[in-house]
Amino acid sequence: MKSKLSVNRGQRAISQSIVNRLPVWPPVYPETAELIKQVYLSGQWSFNEIYEKRFSQKFAAHHSARFGVFMINGTVTLECALQALWE
Repeated sequence: MKSKLSVNRGQRAISQSIVNRLPVWPPVYPETAELIKQVYLSGQWSFNEIYEKRFSQKFAAHHSARFGVFMINGTVTLECALQALWE
């Protein structure tokens, strides 16, 4: 017998009491919202501006890498990685 998915009134894989105890994602912090607002209002967050450069440098350092390259989204990142492998 084929079982139904939960979305189709089948049995849940996880009980509601467990779901209620899971942490909220993504976490929301007022101080993060204020920092994002400051970066956004500065107008210096794209096209190789100061915040983009700073983020790339700190991200690379966090991963013990020499360089970090900021990319617009995951699709562009994957395309660049595949192109680098292809060359």
